[in-house]
Amino acid sequence: MSETRCPNCGQPLAAGVGGLCAMCLLRLAAVTGTGASFEDDPAATCRVLSVLGGTDHGSCYLAVRPKGDARVLVVLKTIDRQAPADFAARARSAREKMRTLPAAAVARLQDHGVTASGQPYFLFDYVRGLPIDVFCSRFDLRREQRLALAKRVDAVLDAIHAMGLTHGAISSTNILVSGTAAAPEPRVLDLGVRASLAPLLPCGDDAADWGRLSKSIQKEHST
Repeated sequence: MSETRCPNCGQPLAAGVGGLCAMCLLRLAAVTGTGASFEDDPAATCRVLSVLGGTDHGSCYLAVRPKGDARVLVVLKTIDRQAPADFAARARSAREKMRTLPAAAVARLQDHGVTASGQPYFLFDYVRGLPIDVFCSRFDLRREQRLALAKRVDAVLDAIHAMGLTHGAISSTNILVSGTAAAPEPRVLDLGVRASLAPLLPCGDDAADWGRLSKSIQKEHST
């Protein structure tokens, strides 16, 4: 069996693992502006496959993480801020509350931590799907289908709020939908980030933000 190597620098990787090695991850973080260093940190077990995107406060990477004898896809989200003193306690609290939510409703927060350079990071389940507005357009959902999908999201947000959590960044890219037009499956992403870092990051109003997004989705389809 041929040895798997980092496609960027050629260094050997663990058997069955693709993506970049830890040192190339560090260089990638520097290039994307996160300044994160994962040396001697649990996130160093991740192998980055690609950059998913970035914002003015951090970056997201598609990565693979060991899980027993298997390896699973995860989203590694780094925050380009210094972690507040109560970050660990607040992140643990958010994770515990999220455990009571249906697994199909949100991207599970697998882990969290602080890098060697003092920046918070999150490891989330990787969720396949399209942003909710793109899904509606791509599958040309009828008005009643869009209303039914919106009610599914309403129920998820109600469950989140019942747990004492606030998302704080509701947008189409944070609500991905998989499945088919007849059986769409919405999931909320990035839950727990604002709860763990407020007021370090701006926190929006879930009801207002979802209300605007929901209305825009309905308006896209004329009957």
